[in-house]
Amino acid sequence: MPYITGKRRKCFAEGIEHVVDEITGYEASCGDLNYIISTLAVRFLRARFKQIGYEELSRVRAVLQDAADEFKRQMLDPYENDKQMKNGDVYVEKEGT
Repeated sequence: MPYITGKRRKCFAEGIEHVVDEITGYEASCGDLNYIISTLAVRFLRARFKQIGYEELSRVRAVLQDAADEFKRQMLDPYENDKQMKNGDVYVEKEGT
């Protein structure tokens, strides 16, 4: 997780809230979210780097992968663990189940 300072977060808060308001104002799809993330990544590349080559593309891809990994760790894993506790493990047959 990119634990940026509160001051840095405030720099982005208004813009993020605007985007959130836009996508929650109607039935947004995962395609909408993909578009937002992809556009942000491309615009970051173009604004941050004078020349875009393999290294720059790879660095941004790594950031996107790190964000996906952190989302999984913070959001999906706890959900899956809760469901496993409630419904049982589907991969390991346990005695008495």
